[in-house]
Amino acid sequence: METELKAEATARFNNLDEILADPKCAEFVCDHVEEINQHRVNILNKAPKGAKLKRGAYEFLDEAGLLNPSGLLSQFKLIEQKKSVFPASAREFIVSVIYVAARRTAAYYDAIDKKAPVAKFEPQKKTKATKKSKVSK
Repeated sequence: METELKAEATARFNNLDEILADPKCAEFVCDHVEEINQHRVNILNKAPKGAKLKRGAYEFLDEAGLLNPSGLLSQFKLIEQKKSVFPASAREFIVSVIYVAARRTAAYYDAIDKKAPVAKFEPQKKTKATKKSKVSK
């Protein structure tokens, strides 16, 4: 029981707002949006010539100029307060991108915090090799 309390006391983040305020979270938002864009490009490359994707939340947010960390985070705060005027598909897209980035941020810092300290390299002491005697038959 005490170990659980110690682990919680040493946590880097206490709530979602602290994770979202971290600069690494903004990097993960950019990375995830880029992954989505790359996935869309791959789908179009595999599709027959002249094929188009259906319009969706990605296009809506792209046209609104909100496919960046600051835009997505500001809209996420509006969604939390239930003040967003965006359609449900756009709200779901924003929430999913932000949650993925928050999970990646927490996992990134957990990996750093759990990483064992690097041991210094110490050369081995030279030892005298013992001569083996030849066994005569």
